[in-house]
Amino acid sequence: MKQESVKLFLRHRAWLLLLICFLLRLGTACLQPNREADWQAEVSRGAYLRHMAVLEGRLTDEKRAYIEAENAQIREALSADPIAAHRAYADGEIDEQEFDRTVLLHRSGSEREQEFAAINDCFLRVSENPDRVYFVYPNGWIWLMGNDSTDFVLIMLIMLLTVPMICNEFSTGMYPILRTTANGGARLYAAKAGVCILAAVLAAVLMFAAQVICCAAVLGLPHGEYPLQSLRPFAQSPYAVSICGGALLTLLNRCIGAVYLALLMLCLSAVFRRALSAVFLGTASLLLPLMLFSQSDAKYRLPVPLGFLHAAGYLRGTFPASPGSQETVTVTVPQYCGVLAASAGIMVLLFCIGMIAYTGIPLRIRRRRIPPCMLCVCALLLTGCADSTPQNPDWTGFVFDQTKCVRTDRFTLQSDGQELWLEFLDSGGRARVCRDCFPDTDIQHGFPYFTDGKTVWYVRRYSNYHLAVIALDTDDFSEKTVYELESSDNLGHRDLLFGLGAYLPTARPELVDIQCFFVHGGQLIMQQSRGIFCCDLDTGTETCLYDGYSRGLAYTDGALYFIDAFSDLYRYDLTDSVCEKLPVGKLDGLYAAENGLYCIAVRGGVYFVSTDGSTVTPLPDADPSDLEGTMKGV
Repeated sequence: MKQESVKLFLRHRAWLLLLICFLLRLGTACLQPNREADWQAEVSRGAYLRHMAVLEGRLTDEKRAYIEAENAQIREALSADPIAAHRAYADGEIDEQEFDRTVLLHRSGSEREQEFAAINDCFLRVSENPDRVYFVYPNGWIWLMGNDSTDFVLIMLIMLLTVPMICNEFSTGMYPILRTTANGGARLYAAKAGVCILAAVLAAVLMFAAQVICCAAVLGLPHGEYPLQSLRPFAQSPYAVSICGGALLTLLNRCIGAVYLALLMLCLSAVFRRALSAVFLGTASLLLPLMLFSQSDAKYRLPVPLGFLHAAGYLRGTFPASPGSQETVTVTVPQYCGVLAASAGIMVLLFCIGMIAYTGIPLRIRRRRIPPCMLCVCALLLTGCADSTPQNPDWTGFVFDQTKCVRTDRFTLQSDGQELWLEFLDSGGRARVCRDCFPDTDIQHGFPYFTDGKTVWYVRRYSNYHLAVIALDTDDFSEKTVYELESSDNLGHRDLLFGLGAYLPTARPELVDIQCFFVHGGQLIMQQSRGIFCCDLDTGTETCLYDGYSRGLAYTDGALYFIDAFSDLYRYDLTDSVCEKLPVGKLDGLYAAENGLYCIAVRGGVYFVSTDGSTVTPLPDADPSDLEGTMKGV
């Protein structure tokens, strides 16, 4: 075995291969999405860790009192009703300062409630099972153990380490010479198998170590002595071990899967004696259970390496019977022991078959050609031609402005509630703008379209997290995407680690939204749920004009006007990029006009406000409903 170790690790440069794959796995570990992480804790990481400094560990009466006191303060802040304050201000019962104080208090309470939501959720879990669930920051450990994706780097590494040990002897003609040595074929194969098993275990440990380094550096791995059930994905785990013990069990399972794979590749190499055939059939034998059982709990019940390569599944114990199913299944400790025993028997069988084939005892499989149909089946497996669950994203349709009809010199742009139509005035012809929409989509109310008389800009939504502004040329009906807006479902945001991007849930999932937009001077100006943004249509440069909630966007005389969360009017000058508050009182709405704005006051009445806010002229005869036909944002 010593000679084989020297041959593998020194002559074949296995140590260099292990180092390269270790570095590769370190990079892929950083890029792996943390899909099981507690996004609530990650969104408010600073506040969560501040509370966790007090709460960490077992639940006590002092910690229970601390949580109740925090919730009492949040309830007191939320008791400030901004709707009631709006009504009271409209009736003249409170002044502007009291109105702002109430809105600010309610907003701060809402923010604290969102920050404390993760603590309350953890408190419920701890209260239900205080002996097995502790307060802990979990995301580092969840990232290490909870993402059960197939480790293709480890599979590739084991194949590179094992297949040449056998196949190189046959390709170079050394096999007849080696059989004449004192070791004999059986002892030589056993030595090779022992070295390959050692290399496979070392590879599994190195790949796991790369994940540990990445998780510890990015999120940290605190308090591994707490019970495993403190981590949400392992709340139903049947194993009475600590978090650190669960990590060691995960490593043990991966080592078992690595040994299983190494013996399989050695057996195929000895039977077929060609590297290409061994790798081809070995890959097919792995892809078959991967495609059949990757979305099923059967991978944890059958003695196949897939279950051990997805090592953390055994620790979970309970998971859905099928994707999206409410029915759960359980893999108990006795079932795991049964699978482990059956796998051990299969590994012994693989070792015996490989030894018999290597020593030259004729096997019937070697005397027969592989049928072409088997090669076709393996080729289909390698190309992934198998039934799979179709991925149907949440497609939604196009949207229209509140006016529902825009008239130009050449055409009218209108919506019938389902589709967006272009009707030409000279010919009477009618064309659908959203020509490639899906048949089951609907027009979503509240999303605008805009036209300058020649080009029509409209919003196309691809999913809840992806939409685009499309420019349609009404002369040749060519379309061009001028702006795309994508947000994450909290899994695509990156944290940086030594220049490597790590996918972490660092933002609360929210739907992408464009409330209103218009095009002016080559600039696409949009009012979004996160603020007001300007995008240069030539360069694609995006600039944030205002960060925060706003409504009622309007444009006139080179300036933007909008209402903030406190119902105050703001003016943003596009020339000098100055944003200022205009002292015109609290507003419910505004509409653009020539050389000014029509404003609807909270306390009732319509006013004409000059562009600089210096002149406010009451319009006693005006009715707010008369302004509904005026297009906002133009």
